[in-house]
Amino acid sequence: MDGDGVLSVDELKQALISWGRQEQGSDDAMAQHILANFDHDGSGIMERDEFLAYVDALPPPMSK
Repeated sequence: MDGDGVLSVDELKQALISWGRQEQGSDDAMAQHILANFDHDGSGIMERDEFLAYVDALPPPMSK
């Protein structure tokens, strides 16, 4: 989220928190798990196409 076009584990965690999919103050386990499953080239960062694949795999938001 620093504008470089890729997401590190910390940046992915902050995105998850801002989307309400992870609690503030929790560890990096969820972000690390997502990165391990969607970092197809093994670079250790989530590039645009990998991020879009993750977003496509998300369940739709629940209605209130």
